[in-house]
This record gives sequence, C-alpha cells and structure tokens, in this order.
Amino acid sequence: MHIYESDLTVDAVRERAPKGFVVGVSVGTPEEALKAEKAGADYVIFGPMYASYVEEMGAAYQLDDPKDLKSKPGIQLVAIGGIKLHNAADTIRAGADGVAVKSGALHQRDIGEAVELLAKSIANTKKGIGP
Repeated sequence: MHIYESDLTVDAVRERAPKGFVVGVSVGTPEEALKAEKAGADYVIFGPMYASYVEEMGAAYQLDDPKDLKSKPGIQLVAIGGIKLHNAADTIRAGADGVAVKSGALHQRDIGEAVELLAKSIANTKKGIGP
C-alpha cells in the first residue's frame, strides 16, 4: 500500500495489514524520508524529478537530491515525476532504486514496448552497462 500525503499513518496501516505487507510513503524532502523510515515504511517515493506534463507535481528537484536520500541507510527510494526513457538511467545513477512512470509508459504508442525499454534501461544502468 502506498500512503500519499496524510491519507493514513504507517502505524495505522501496519495495525490493519497482514504481516509482511509492503508500505510506502510519498515524501518531498530528506527529512520526510527519514521520518517515514523511522515510522516503519518499506520505501519512499520522491519527486517530482523532472517537470511533469501529466499533472501538477510542484517544482522539479535536482538530480543530486536522491543522493541525499540514499546516503541514509535503509531507505528504498522510488523517483517519480517526468521520468521517461531518455532520463530514467540518469535518475537511477543519481541514487534512485527504482522509478514510477505514467506518461513515460501510458502516453507512448506501444505501452508494452515502452515498459520493456524502460525496464531494460534501468537494469542495464544498475549493472553498469550503457552510456
């Protein structure tokens, strides 16, 4: 389950969810990420990384920002906002563990191909393959 803004607390979800349930929290700052981690979140979603033309997500962060989050042990970071094939690898190299995409997949001619190319780009980047 993903908690967006102040829908629920991590504790409230943990009380109701079965053991092993994965809980994530949307954050906008390293401080919020640490708070989510201390509350027991399994991952955080951080962004927007780039300008999003699908929805208003606020001002885009700089690519160094995920590195600030990753320097804190235990945080699994998923970047969101304006991520597409041409910038997904840069986002992973900047410290994100994964990416969440909307227009990078859903607004492409072939959604399946777009997802496959994104997955390959991310996997290759994590292996140190590619530009």
